[in-house]
Amino acid sequence: MDIVFSQELSNDENPASVLEELYQSIVGHQHPVGAGDLVLIKPNFVAPFRHATTDLEFIEFFITKIQEMNAVPIVGESSGYEFDTEKTLHILGVYSFFRDRGVEILNFEQHDFVQVKLGQGLPSVEVAEVALEAKLIINLP
Repeated sequence: MDIVFSQELSNDENPASVLEELYQSIVGHQHPVGAGDLVLIKPNFVAPFRHATTDLEFIEFFITKIQEMNAVPIVGESSGYEFDTEKTLHILGVYSFFRDRGVEILNFEQHDFVQVKLGQGLPSVEVAEVALEAKLIINLP
């Protein structure tokens, strides 16, 4: 499994060049995304206020790039324990944001999980089934 990451952005830094660099490092790997491949974008929508979420412009950047490759972007998230994911997604307005861009958003709490054995004496973990179906996962915290 390849892992590609970017440096942390400062509040006053323009993210365009960092996002483009991150995108180029993703498509430059030996297993490129092809037409029809599912690409899961995993943002952070952990609470119903903007400072606890991934900037929608960052997500839109990757949606556009994925669609330009004729791949299929899908967004999935679960808020965790403190907040209700469904309410958080509605308060943030992300359902309409993604619907306007032709992208499905999944509340992981309402979808299937699969037990995955980690091996080497580690316990198995539950993973969202869509994550196992995706050709690529882009984590955008």
